[in-house]
Amino acid sequence: MRFYIAWAVSALLAAGQSPTIEADKMLKQPIYSVMDKAQAGPSGDKHDFVSYAPYWWPDPAKPDGLPYIRKDGHTNKEMVDKGDAGNFSATVRAIRILTEAFVATNEPKYADNAVRRINKWFVNPATRMNPNLEYGQAIMGRTTGRGAGLISMRGLIEITAAVKDLKKKKVWVEADDKPLREWFSAYLKWLESSEIGLAEKQAKNNHGSWYAAQAMAIELYLGRKRQAKNRAQALRERIAWQIEPDGRQPLETSREDGFSYSVFNLEALAVAANVAEPLGVNFWKFKTPDGRCMRVAFEYLEPFAAGSKPWPYKQLKNISPNALAKIRQLRDR
Repeated sequence: MRFYIAWAVSALLAAGQSPTIEADKMLKQPIYSVMDKAQAGPSGDKHDFVSYAPYWWPDPAKPDGLPYIRKDGHTNKEMVDKGDAGNFSATVRAIRILTEAFVATNEPKYADNAVRRINKWFVNPATRMNPNLEYGQAIMGRTTGRGAGLISMRGLIEITAAVKDLKKKKVWVEADDKPLREWFSAYLKWLESSEIGLAEKQAKNNHGSWYAAQAMAIELYLGRKRQAKNRAQALRERIAWQIEPDGRQPLETSREDGFSYSVFNLEALAVAANVAEPLGVNFWKFKTPDGRCMRVAFEYLEPFAAGSKPWPYKQLKNISPNALAKIRQLRDR
């Protein structure tokens, strides 16, 4: 699974940038925690992770704007910036780059900074995040949290991979690992038992795919290989009903950014395939009798990314020719 972290570094190298240059930048960046948001969410406890649904806006027909109304594809940046999602993404990116730089150079400064970031977000009692996502993707006037919020935590997959690399280099020791394992155990229990977690597990679209990839990575980190393998095998069924024989993903093409969401779901499946590889489950070779598979989904998207065919569905954002780069590397490794 280390390959998933290394993808960011290989992308930097392809762009002519040194991973140590990026890591040196990370050394100067703030070390975040959930305590850094301006105010606590609905629970009143700053330790609770809070995020806000990106596509929901004040209703102009209401004096107080409540309840918010949906504008799919149009991000309400003001609301998004109020929560923890941005700081968590920055934390994951920093840990990923610092860990890879340490693996490449053995420079202790990179490992030390990565360890400090992990401890501040997950371990230190004064700053750690509570191991649940009860208040993810809140919508003003409608809900204090929903299953869709779990998409913000997909970076946990990279955290587990980084910790494994740091353990191999003996800079992440048992004293660090024990409380982190306790955090992940509690979070996994919440994923598998809470109303919000179960709703996301059953989501038909990319949210369900990211849930499966996230849970599987955590199970492997905790040494629960049997559970992870069962989850991986069940994920084949998701591939079978998410992808049409011609490669389309109808639940994603129906969105306002149909191409972007098709890529996003396929990326979730590709990441899950990378996580599942040590378990002997190969998603890239899986194919239904009528041709539904990840490879045909990739091939369907290729000409649209290359610009050789116009995207036939809705798409608000510009389509980047590099949109499939991460999936391609995961597929061809």
